[in-house]
Amino acid sequence: MAQILKELENLSLPAPHIGHVFKFHEMHNAIKLFQSGKTTGKVIIEVDH
Repeated sequence: MAQILKELENLSLPAPHIGHVFKFHEMHNAIKLFQSGKTTGKVIIEVDH
């Protein structure tokens, strides 16, 4: 597994585009947005510890 992770790291891929960030309690809004098909980039849900 360590070898695979090292190989992925060596690819120097660009960071993914984050289009929207929601708090966990806003999950319903994130789902609605995702279902609308109007998202660009990643939809992130922040979870507090």
